[in-house]
Amino acid sequence: MATRERTLTGDRTQFSARWTLTAGDLAPWFTTRLKMRITFARGAPADGTARVVGALNDSPAALVTLRAQPGGGTRVFYDGYLSGPVTTVTKEDSIVVDYENYPRAGSVSPGPNTFKVALQDGDGLVDRVEIDPASGFTATTIQPEQLSIALPKKLSAEVGEQFTLPYEVSSRAERADRPLSVLVESAGGPLELDRDQDTFSTTGTKQTGEFTGTATQPGRYELRVAANGGYNPAAGTVLVDVKPAGRRGPGLAAVIGAVMLVGVAFLLLTGSRRRADRRRA
Repeated sequence: MATRERTLTGDRTQFSARWTLTAGDLAPWFTTRLKMRITFARGAPADGTARVVGALNDSPAALVTLRAQPGGGTRVFYDGYLSGPVTTVTKEDSIVVDYENYPRAGSVSPGPNTFKVALQDGDGLVDRVEIDPASGFTATTIQPEQLSIALPKKLSAEVGEQFTLPYEVSSRAERADRPLSVLVESAGGPLELDRDQDTFSTTGTKQTGEFTGTATQPGRYELRVAANGGYNPAAGTVLVDVKPAGRRGPGLAAVIGAVMLVGVAFLLLTGSRRRADRRRA
């Protein structure tokens, strides 16, 4: 297919490619890929926005969002099931995007299958989009869910006392190994965490760790823990049940007060006995 036919502009906003499959070509899963170079237009409006969307048989397969930045440059955001979330601001004239995803189940069927890409750019932010020949879809036997995360459903804590949140991330390791990040976030509750992210240079088959935190108020709060290894997103929530601080015995001031009360009582008792002895004498 000619390069010109794979190039999108303001005048030519759509591209499509068709593959015909037989029943024997079907696989348990398929993946889609949209690899392209996006070149930005000179003199584009400072508040311009644009999108590049992909679809497989009209089922969503890709979405790349572009937004001009007030200080110059363009913000590029996309989140593929395989490529993971990507947010970057570039001041270059162009950027290469490699978006990999799993389409919805049942998107591919025997017969003709069409992969479409469209440029949605009403503000004139983009000069052209050059679609790489590697774009399209392919069969795979690798399951989409490569990552899973194990978390406790509930934690008990006391105000002012440290609590521990353990996690375990497991991988099927059927794809190339990648770095792993584990993030924890609270929904605005009074939970103070020692950190909000752990990073590992490799995912491997299993990674474990724990976050620690302290609660400042009693109540029931949720923590969300998410693992991202460039595969599928894996996340879960943990309920933290915080009780008021327990009684831990009298403090120093209470002890001193008690000693003084005993001393006064002893003096009063001694004085009473002396007066009684004088009366008998």
